[in-house]
Amino acid sequence: RADRPCGRPFERERGQIVVANIVIVEGEQCVADVVKAAFEREGHYCVTVCDGLDAVDAIVEADFDLAVLGLGLTGIDSIQLLEYIRTLDIPTIMVLDASQEKECLHCMEIGASACIIAVSDVTLRKVADLE
Repeated sequence: RADRPCGRPFERERGQIVVANIVIVEGEQCVADVVKAAFEREGHYCVTVCDGLDAVDAIVEADFDLAVLGLGLTGIDSIQLLEYIRTLDIPTIMVLDASQEKECLHCMEIGASACIIAVSDVTLRKVADLE
């Protein structure tokens, strides 16, 4: 679709994605901001949403290339949201904290493309600052 979330067309160069449109669904704004900054520094367009139901609305309205989800959302359970997103064939990365490490396997079994275990918000900030 030409009308991407940020109003710019999706770009391709020799079959490779140059710019991706990413929805970041995370209940903790500080974590969402760090993840968004890391992707935007690489030239991607990001939309952040802090509520599961708002995420469904955003996904219906826009054409995303990747979803990044955290657990513990309000409005709709993160696992239900993951299952819904996978029906749309949108690759999904789960961002979990160390206390949620056991949930990683379950998320992978139901369709997550990858899981990232963040030791803390501070660790995410350090990773986001790497060049």
